[in-house]
Amino acid sequence: PQPPFGNSPSPKPPSTCKADTGGTCSWMGCATSRGTKTQIQCTTKKCLCMAGYCSVNGVCKKAAELLEVEEDATAEVAVKEGAAVALDDKASVTNWYMGSVGESCVTVCNTKHLSCSSSELQSVRDWQQVWSAASSAGASCTMSWANDGKHGQGFDNSPLVCNAGKCGSDSKGTCTYDTSPRSTCDGAPAAGFSRLCPCSSSSSSPSPSPKPPSGNSQSPSPSPQPPFGNSPSPKPPSTCKADTGGTCSWMGCATSRGTKTQIQCTTKKCLCMAGYCSVN
Repeated sequence: PQPPFGNSPSPKPPSTCKADTGGTCSWMGCATSRGTKTQIQCTTKKCLCMAGYCSVNGVCKKAAELLEVEEDATAEVAVKEGAAVALDDKASVTNWYMGSVGESCVTVCNTKHLSCSSSELQSVRDWQQVWSAASSAGASCTMSWANDGKHGQGFDNSPLVCNAGKCGSDSKGTCTYDTSPRSTCDGAPAAGFSRLCPCSSSSSSPSPSPKPPSGNSQSPSPSPQPPFGNSPSPKPPSTCKADTGGTCSWMGCATSRGTKTQIQCTTKKCLCMAGYCSVN
């Protein structure tokens, strides 16, 4: 929490800071071995460290020096934990691939010795995301439309891209997406369309879903609706993390992690403020 503007109180020492040195005193004061007159005082016959100092093995030490040691230790732990997370992220990287006409995502991913990620598959919910997925898979959307569930079960396995010269009333390069994703990894695409498949080395292979009954014809798809403007295919933003991995206390966060307008200490963690992301 940020202090109010104006005359804010002096920072308080950490909760682990003890003032009692264990020494006793009288009118002669405290032994100089426990600290100087600016560090220690005799209170109710006890030698207590003054504000800003902590008792370490019976001697008053500056609280700031103790915090530096603690932060170095916690920073080392954070670096090790961050490295472990980075390895996990690297192991679970998902890439998009375009299948041949009629192929399921299970087939597409299996040919690459990977597994279909159903969670990534159902994350595509708007035209920006389907254009980005197509671009990542080496395809290109010329226009796109949202599936409303009324044009055949093949479109329920969006995202799709038309790879034939004509796919019903859709032209080549038409992409589809679903605002309420219902696609499965082993589902077949609509006639003439290819599936856009997220394949990962860490995902488990999905179990087959019930096959639709035969004889269901597909009704014509709605008229294609091009996106607004002629801007290039937008890419969805990469994940923005606020947690820098640093820890903090009453001394605040290290300036190497950001300025006071970029970073703040929240529940002993150094977190980026709104509009900033943690990188390395």
